[in-house]
Amino acid sequence: CALPIYLLNSMQSGGLESPDAAGQVIEIAEREPAPSQAAVGQDAEDILRAVREKSDAELDAMRRDLLGLR
Repeated sequence: CALPIYLLNSMQSGGLESPDAAGQVIEIAEREPAPSQAAVGQDAEDILRAVREKSDAELDAMRRDLLGLR
């Protein structure tokens, strides 16, 4: 299920500036060894933390909230 364009745009506009994000991506890629997964920005860190810590039901509720389906 793809996210609506307006939702992607609103999420993107609240994130890091492009040069900052690019700098973080380069820094991550240059690590030895480079990680197989890495978060770029606080939103990504929060989502990865939630995936590790929350139940499937809690994650489903987060998805519904994100999409405004509650």
